[in-house]
Amino acid sequence: MRIVRLATLTLLLAASPAPDARSERDVAGATLLGYLDLLEQDRGGRGSRSQAVFLRSMAVQHPRLLVRLIDVSSLSTTRRRNRVRDWGLAGLRVEPFSGADAPGYEGVTPTTVLLDGGGAMVARWEGFATAAELDLAIRARVSNAEPTRSRVAPPGGTRGSW
Repeated sequence: MRIVRLATLTLLLAASPAPDARSERDVAGATLLGYLDLLEQDRGGRGSRSQAVFLRSMAVQHPRLLVRLIDVSSLSTTRRRNRVRDWGLAGLRVEPFSGADAPGYEGVTPTTVLLDGGGAMVARWEGFATAAELDLAIRARVSNAEPTRSRVAPPGGTRGSW
């Protein structure tokens, strides 16, 4: 009986489409902008550092998504590089705020903006945005991916019956 259940599960999983292949392909070209104040922690705040952790998580979960962190503080290049290393953001694109091209930024940190492949703003968070909020927006508004199933039930069976 155990072999039959394992064989049924194997066949069902083999017949299921890979949900992540489509979503990662469609995420290409999208950008997640994080406007952060890298000096905020020195003044007792933690919002930007916390948001940076979640933005890094989105970069790992969606490798084809471009994640840009924009430092709105007045740190020098050397101090910015050191802060990026201290915060564990190495490998992410961290750049100084220029003011010229700042879609969605209105002076509040942290601010996170999701742009589609054409550069249009599809979502914006002022203040802290959770990983769930970010991930759902990326999947729903950029990738249009179908929700993934957490478990496949055998034909004619009910969940938990195998």
